[in-house]
Amino acid sequence: MKFDDVMQAFFHVACDSPFNNEAAVSRKTGKVYFMSDDYQEELPEDIWDNSKYISVPHWNELGMDTRLVFNFARECIPEAYDKIREIFSRKGGYRRFRVFLIKTETLQLWYDYENKKQEEVVRKWCLENEISIDDE
Repeated sequence: MKFDDVMQAFFHVACDSPFNNEAAVSRKTGKVYFMSDDYQEELPEDIWDNSKYISVPHWNELGMDTRLVFNFARECIPEAYDKIREIFSRKGGYRRFRVFLIKTETLQLWYDYENKKQEEVVRKWCLENEISIDDE
């Protein structure tokens, strides 16, 4: 299956709170099935058979939450690590984190880091689940 299709499935699942949007990949064909409260294509009757389909996890299940933010801080802007921990000690951490990145002119550095890590995580997930991907 195409790598972009796998990424699209991950972004579909991640665009809402965990379990609100779902996606499953056919182990046989690589076809992705999308499900949400607002949309559900016609699904195979055996969609929940784990031997035939694999559910796409939410980013949070793969460490793509505040753990990613703190790893970014440690690796890319270690001098700001304590400040970033403080930002996330209260509600609204992601909004304040974005403001901090804009003020410190590190927003693009974050985007590049996040994109790279997302790709690495998806590739690893595909490998672990024996999903062949095509980069074309």
